[in-house]
Amino acid sequence: MTRHVMVLQRRVALALVGLLLGSLSGGAGARTTAQQARPATVSSLVWATAQRVQRGVAPNMAAAAISPIDNNVNQNGELSVELSVTSSERAAAALAALGVRVGGYDPAVPQLNAWVAPEQLAAVAALPEIIAVQPLLDPVVRAGGVMSEGDVLLRAKDARAQFGVSGAGVRIGVISDSATPSELAARQRAAELPAACPASLGAAVAPCVQLDPTSDGIVLADEGIALMEIVHDLAPGALIAFSSGIENEGGSRGAQAFVAAVNYLQNTFKANIIVDDIGYYNEPFFSDGVTALRAQQAADAGVVFVSAAGNAARTHYQAPYVANAPGARQGPGQHLHLFAAGDTGQSFVLKRGQVVQFILQWDNPFGSCSFRYDDFNMYLRRDGKLLTDIGLGGEDDNAATRAPFEVLAAQNNGAADATLDLVIDAVALRSDRAPLLEVFALTGPTLQYTTAADSIFGHPAAPGVVAVGAFSAAGACGAAPGAIEPYSSQGPATQLDRVARPKPDVVATDGVRTSLPAP
Repeated sequence: MTRHVMVLQRRVALALVGLLLGSLSGGAGARTTAQQARPATVSSLVWATAQRVQRGVAPNMAAAAISPIDNNVNQNGELSVELSVTSSERAAAALAALGVRVGGYDPAVPQLNAWVAPEQLAAVAALPEIIAVQPLLDPVVRAGGVMSEGDVLLRAKDARAQFGVSGAGVRIGVISDSATPSELAARQRAAELPAACPASLGAAVAPCVQLDPTSDGIVLADEGIALMEIVHDLAPGALIAFSSGIENEGGSRGAQAFVAAVNYLQNTFKANIIVDDIGYYNEPFFSDGVTALRAQQAADAGVVFVSAAGNAARTHYQAPYVANAPGARQGPGQHLHLFAAGDTGQSFVLKRGQVVQFILQWDNPFGSCSFRYDDFNMYLRRDGKLLTDIGLGGEDDNAATRAPFEVLAAQNNGAADATLDLVIDAVALRSDRAPLLEVFALTGPTLQYTTAADSIFGHPAAPGVVAVGAFSAAGACGAAPGAIEPYSSQGPATQLDRVARPKPDVVATDGVRTSLPAP
């Protein structure tokens, strides 16, 4: 099987890509994105990235200190995008006719991921089967002879002895980033994990490990092996299987990879329990999206589905929109959200070389043909000036994309740390209530205003999924357990109807040791 490496933050040498693409972007009849207006259904971040690829401009070589950062551009200069579609099968056929590479998909899910060349974007957006073209954000691993401290703190050893159980005969599926076969073999030689399962499981009851064959060529941080070790420590008699929720060799990525992983674990491995530690920021914050619906389906079928609640309590903000000024909007920055009285900026320091992604959503539905969408933009502001002309994203037409979703990505390539503001601008308010805004900051700057509450979303927020918060394992070996971790995402999980689902469901140890080296 061909092995390949998928890197979470792909930064391509776009200057070289530009040379490789020269014949495509400059040939007879070819039109670059710079020569076209952005279709309303294409994300501003995707379009700006396409323009940079065609110009051959490497963002980390840009003259401006605050520069764009382009994720998920491959060696061919193709962009990894998530497509909202009317029918996945019809859309896949139409895309194939254009020469677009489509990833693996579930026909029941109206969503595709694909690799799209910049010069193909306008044609893709024009297809009647395509609703919107969004960036495919990298999923986040909610990670936090060695025995897991969880065996002590959760008193699993006592339970095994008292009730005479070991997990024997129970099948537990694990979804994480990767489980490299060579590393798995090393853990098996060290007796940290059991041997491989037989080719035909049948009624097998002996503890063993099975890898989804579409996942064994994915090489990431091997959090899947660490998670399987913890499962084996707590339930040493169980059969364990792994499938990647990041990417598989069938071409599924993001939420589609999660669906494929659940399909494999539930339908092929016949898991009784599925556990995962992946978060998907393309998914709706206020409703059940692709991952939540698939996890709920598994739970409804009798699978115990257990998911990490997340580690976003200190990088999350939520509040109803409050305008800084009344009256008609005259241009960018006229109707900014007030984070506090008199303060329209969410201040933070972006360290030299640091990257940040901001994800903004609000409580409008995804994919509605009839809803009157509110429209918001996100900008960075420095020294009182909005950075609106360098292609950071955050300026989608939300009515056209039918998505209450904005993403902005930037890197500090200056000589010193930069103090910036994130600002949220109301372009149009069309719904009948003040929208509830929700922002997550990825890759870690410290925010001026944070909201720990309501920072659980996606499949951990599904009613049938057991969402697991974190407390410190530092109190093992007889000492009292630690408190809830300050970064552990907190509930509730507010929905579109403003009903607050009580989450998380339980808490468990975080920061436990496994035999796998820390990344």
